[in-house]
Amino acid sequence: QLTTIFEAFGQVDARASGGVKSTGLGLTFCKLALAAHDSDLQVDSTVGQGTTFFFTLPLASLEERTEASAIPQATHFIIPDTDRKRILALLPQLRSLPVFEAIEIEQLLDKLVADSEKEANQWVQQVLDAAYTGNQQRYEDLLNEVEADHSA
Repeated sequence: QLTTIFEAFGQVDARASGGVKSTGLGLTFCKLALAAHDSDLQVDSTVGQGTTFFFTLPLASLEERTEASAIPQATHFIIPDTDRKRILALLPQLRSLPVFEAIEIEQLLDKLVADSEKEANQWVQQVLDAAYTGNQQRYEDLLNEVEADHSA
């Protein structure tokens, strides 16, 4: 059955897999996502013992990582009070989201961007950059900065 599990809508016998029904698309999506990153989903299976899926992803070259780290990051933002109040209202929701929930973070901040001044939009962009690069510390620092400036 290993030859068909990666095919769209392919499923193993429900009795053999504990009776769980599915669409048969999960492994197909995983394979497509990994292919987009020049990788492949591998499988190792032993009857009666279980199955292991694994993959490797290419590491960015040193040059790419150096370029990414060279992007300037503001350390302080002067955000107008009206924008700061709107950001502060979103802080509890932003704090509840771990950095890997980048899409949800972006959806929250999209409401803010349309009506904000340049400085607030720069802050939003830095928050999104932190989320999309998985930089939890930077994300938290940016949230803390807005809160600290408010209490000062």
